[in-house]
Amino acid sequence: MHWHKPNWIKTSLILIALNLSLLAQKTELKFRNLGLKDGLSQGTVQSIVQDKKGFIWIATEDGLNRYDGNRFDVFKHDPDDLNSLASNDLWVIFVDPKNCLWIGTYQQGLDKYDPSTGKFRHFTSDLKDSSRISSNTIRALAADNKGNLWVGTRDGGLNKINLNNNKVTRISESIIDEKIRAILIDDNNCLWLGTHKGLVYFNPDENSVKHFTHTPANKFSISNNNIRSICKGDKNTLWIATQNGLNHFDPESEKFNRYDVESGLSSNDLRSVVRMKGNIWVATTRDGLNIFNKKDNSFYSQQQNPGNPFGLSAETLVTLFEDMAGNLWIGTRGAGIDIYSLQLNRFISFRKNHLENDQLNHPVIFAIAEQPGKNLWFGGQENGITQYSYETGRFTYLNVDAKDHLKIRNNEVRSMLFDSSDNLWIGYISAGIECFNVKNGSKIQFKNNPKDEKSLSGNNVRTFYEGMNGDFWIGTSGDGLNLFNRDKKSFQHFQNDPQDSASISSNYINAIIQDSEGTYWVATRNGINVFRMQDKRTKENAKFKSIRNIKGDKKSLSNDYVISITEARNGDLWFGTMTGLNHLKSKEKSNPQFRRYFMKDGLPSDVVYAILEDKKGMLWLSTNKGISKFNPQTKTFINYNTSDGLINLEYNSEAAFKSSKGYFIFGGVNGVDMFNPDSFELSSFNPAVEITSFFVHQKPFSVNNGLFFKDDINLSYKDNYFSFEFSVLDYSNPEKIKYRYRLSGLDNDWIESNRNFANYTDVKPGVYEFIVNGTNGDGRWSKNSSHLNIVISPPFWATIWFRFLIILLFIGLFYGLHRYRVNNLLKLEKLRIKIASDLHDDIGANLTQIALRSDLMAQGIVQDDKQGYLHGIAEMSRQVVKSLSDLVWAIDSRNDTLEKLASRMKQLALDVFEPNNIDCVFTSKGFEKTAKLDVDIRQNLYLIFKEAVNNIVKHSGSDHVEIVLDNTNEKFRLEIKDNGNGFENTLDNPGNGLKNMKMRAVQLKANLNITATKKGVTILLERSRF
Repeated sequence: MHWHKPNWIKTSLILIALNLSLLAQKTELKFRNLGLKDGLSQGTVQSIVQDKKGFIWIATEDGLNRYDGNRFDVFKHDPDDLNSLASNDLWVIFVDPKNCLWIGTYQQGLDKYDPSTGKFRHFTSDLKDSSRISSNTIRALAADNKGNLWVGTRDGGLNKINLNNNKVTRISESIIDEKIRAILIDDNNCLWLGTHKGLVYFNPDENSVKHFTHTPANKFSISNNNIRSICKGDKNTLWIATQNGLNHFDPESEKFNRYDVESGLSSNDLRSVVRMKGNIWVATTRDGLNIFNKKDNSFYSQQQNPGNPFGLSAETLVTLFEDMAGNLWIGTRGAGIDIYSLQLNRFISFRKNHLENDQLNHPVIFAIAEQPGKNLWFGGQENGITQYSYETGRFTYLNVDAKDHLKIRNNEVRSMLFDSSDNLWIGYISAGIECFNVKNGSKIQFKNNPKDEKSLSGNNVRTFYEGMNGDFWIGTSGDGLNLFNRDKKSFQHFQNDPQDSASISSNYINAIIQDSEGTYWVATRNGINVFRMQDKRTKENAKFKSIRNIKGDKKSLSNDYVISITEARNGDLWFGTMTGLNHLKSKEKSNPQFRRYFMKDGLPSDVVYAILEDKKGMLWLSTNKGISKFNPQTKTFINYNTSDGLINLEYNSEAAFKSSKGYFIFGGVNGVDMFNPDSFELSSFNPAVEITSFFVHQKPFSVNNGLFFKDDINLSYKDNYFSFEFSVLDYSNPEKIKYRYRLSGLDNDWIESNRNFANYTDVKPGVYEFIVNGTNGDGRWSKNSSHLNIVISPPFWATIWFRFLIILLFIGLFYGLHRYRVNNLLKLEKLRIKIASDLHDDIGANLTQIALRSDLMAQGIVQDDKQGYLHGIAEMSRQVVKSLSDLVWAIDSRNDTLEKLASRMKQLALDVFEPNNIDCVFTSKGFEKTAKLDVDIRQNLYLIFKEAVNNIVKHSGSDHVEIVLDNTNEKFRLEIKDNGNGFENTLDNPGNGLKNMKMRAVQLKANLNITATKKGVTILLERSRF
């Protein structure tokens, strides 16, 4: 970002010239103080600089401070942190081209601070090591345009540090004095060194030096060898502050022009010098600030004034610094920093100062008048009148205790006016009127006489007005309106008559004007009164038309208590009331339709005391909250208060005046504020806007220990409550700075605020950009803004990859459900086929035999063994019934448990073995009642068991069988052992029964072993536990 001096400063120099010449003798510059109350670490300020971003850095005797216009960040030495500041006692600071800060300390060396890392690097002295700096007490720092930092020390001469590699080079003490207080580098990269032995010119390329010292006999030599400060002047000249005066040095002629107390300096003991705004500003050791005007070779000086709230805070000034906006920063001893800004000095102020006699004689100003080109007159509540002379800049007091022509009737002055004959009319709060001929000092008094109806109607005089034709009007507080007859020295009274609607609506008169059409407008506590005077200026010919507030009518007068009236150049009328500003267009005077303005429209206060129009048609209003500038075209207000240099917030009616010299003057409860609206230029300075802090859940968010945010900030979804702090780096009037910000992605519009922070809560995951902009001290929006990206990560369940997995899961689930249904259908189909096969193989074969035998018997083929055939048919029928029973049992879901299976198998064994006189021992264990079995498993297991039992009955010839069903431990075991004859071929026997058993064992994923001996057969089926 490239900085340049704003053009508006040149225009504003007119204001300074007016302040320091026209009102020079009693006008003081105004300063804003920053001290311990504001967060500064210590009151003695040794050095001030501004970095490339616009932050102000302050070196004190107790720490380093960074100021952003809102707060101070303090850096101090921490014995436990090697990367902290080396010492708290600091003497000088400097910002290099890379925006690194160099800090010279007292006895602890030189520190380099990088704001991007937040760490300090230390450079210390070692007399035995020439690669290190020559002294630990640093007094001066400066950088050339070749990448070198030059370091002046108190007792070790000059050092050079390469800014690229931090290499230190010592300059021989035989060439340059060891005590260096100031360094200035000219356009040729040559050094001008201020030492305690005079001025030294050093050319690094040629390694040559030249000394300039004080010579008592040579008036063109430097005034003193002890040099404190050096700054550039015009045409390559130098301004040099010494212990004994100021010097202007021309290197070409090698001559010094001296300035001292006799030239107008407040002191010869100088500490610092800067060139600013075309003038030379000089800080003294014990006598305040001096400004040298080169045009007339004159000095303006200002010392500490405890009675001035805007004055210098100390007599001892240490250092001066000009920032990018043209503000002057003054480091003091013990009182912090005083800041001079053009914005703070637009207003000239007079006030009562109890510590200084030559000022206003009273704080509360009710009346202002001017003897054109000569004197200003201020009337107060307590001590009479203060007269200010343009010519001498002196104050003169008129009161009841004064002598001769300065003596007045009463000290409570409410109104004043110079008439066309140059007479000063003075209205008192309780003592009537005094007409003062300022040329000859004569006075005429007018007071109410109850016995004289042509005397003044009342003694509490509120206002005066002289009409176009010389009519002279007096408004009183409680006794109506008076018209003065100059010839007869008599008064006509215009008072409220409740029985006469054409009489004036109130006896409390606040203001009177005659518009350009000759119509009179009177402001009262009960509305506005309009009238025209006929040729016969009598009470009977004055018919008043009153205009009042109408409830519910937004085009009526906003309040009946009307304080002031002003006619604009276009003929429009403006009324100040106790509740708002009212505008009446000239074409609507006959049928009043008011446009009203209140605080909600931008007024600082609804009470409008006085209205003055400038040459540009702007209206300047005095209120209960400062002065407001109103633009009738744009209908916008710019408000000014004490932060702008006003000594008043609350003003008074009638205490407003346009001087012959172009000043607008407003009187209030603390004195007088005046300004020239023609030179009232708004600042065009475009300050930087910086995000200074970021908080998550109200806790500071650290960024690599650095001061600045460079990268995106990444947060988790839980960190959705965060806030920002930001600053506009314009120090002219921080209180007037406004901000606007938005979180792109969340805020649709800019959010405007007077606060320098923004809070966001419950922010959803996403990518956001925070943008902040601000105004300068005059309310103009800067072209610069600051940006910071915020990335809030979603919870894992809200991420794209997680959603993708969920989609895959649902797809898999739906696919699994589909496959499950298909498998179930296939199982069902398989079961159907199996049932059909079983019906066909077992039941079908028996039914076929029954059918064949039945046919044979029916055809008479079987004759001999009919009974045997019938017995066989009966046996096969029973077999079919059993097979059907087994099949139905197998597919019945109520029989799915192991317990049901074991019970069925035991019953089968008993049914088969008992009729054949075979003893059976049936043992079962480890069967849970709720343990389920698939139909296939249950059927195959049962049919294997059935086949084995039938084989025992048919073939074994045994009389004892042992059956074990064991589902304990890790295996299921079915063991059937008989004591029959056995067989030789065991499982390889070609019988279909054994083949079926083997096939079903495979389907059960079980091992089937059949062992045959002469003592019987053992069938063992094993598989994993059910």
